[in-house]
Amino acid sequence: MSLPLLSKRKIIISFIIWWLVLVLVEAYATMSSFGFSLKVALLDAVSINLLIATAWWIIFNAFRYYRPSASQAFYIVVWSLAEAVICEWIHYFLMRNVLPNETSYLDFLSHSHMVRGLIVWLMIMLVAILSWMWYFLRDLRDSEQREQDAARLAREAELARLRQQLQPHFLFNSLNSISALAGSQPEEARKMIQQLSDFLRGTVKRDDQQLISLQEELKHLELYLEIEKVRFGHRLKTEVVKDDKSLNLKLPALLLQPVVENAIKFGLYDTIGEIVIRIEAKAENSQLVLTVTNPFDPSTA
Repeated sequence: MSLPLLSKRKIIISFIIWWLVLVLVEAYATMSSFGFSLKVALLDAVSINLLIATAWWIIFNAFRYYRPSASQAFYIVVWSLAEAVICEWIHYFLMRNVLPNETSYLDFLSHSHMVRGLIVWLMIMLVAILSWMWYFLRDLRDSEQREQDAARLAREAELARLRQQLQPHFLFNSLNSISALAGSQPEEARKMIQQLSDFLRGTVKRDDQQLISLQEELKHLELYLEIEKVRFGHRLKTEVVKDDKSLNLKLPALLLQPVVENAIKFGLYDTIGEIVIRIEAKAENSQLVLTVTNPFDPSTA
């Protein structure tokens, strides 16, 4: 199951919105609590939060190339603490030079230096942890996708191998039947050659298709069954039961023919007289359920 994950674009947009809200809230708080002017409050809020945003961006991009493991979480703490100290000192000296005549604000800046540094550190560390988690989940999702792709390729390779094994077996039997019919029943032999040609042409067309509808698969299967009925004559009867909902459901191309071929093999070779191969298709909870049934002799099974 794929993990839902925000894209980088959405993360950046979310962060910009969060940053703007934080600037406005902090500016309002300093104005209402300490009586600073709008200019002073905005300069203070914008400068400190811009430094925090820069620290976050450095961490987020650095994690693209190196991410401490869970057992090395201490490095995230140290890293965020170092950035917090740098941010707070840059902010402190920057504001002292930008607002040298705001004595009340500079006094506030000096007395709140340690407390604000702690808040900055906690904010940077929080963002660092969230960034680490985002990259961890992304790697987990990519790993799951690679496993799914590998499993899909393995299934496709197995299907291709089975087709390569089963189709020559069917072709050899058909050619032997044509050879036997050529002398005694030349019309039936010509008919079988045409049917075999149509069947093989359809097989080649479907080699590049991974999934096809049941309706397409059944049409192709009819060609195969007509060939088999020429081979076995009146002994082979088939019954196809399907509901309308199942016809548009998908299945791997050329999957049904080898199963039916196997049913004919064990149904005819193990019994005497006429047999019926039953193919049933139905839709259950949007899933395709296929059943292929052949008779057998319990005494020899």
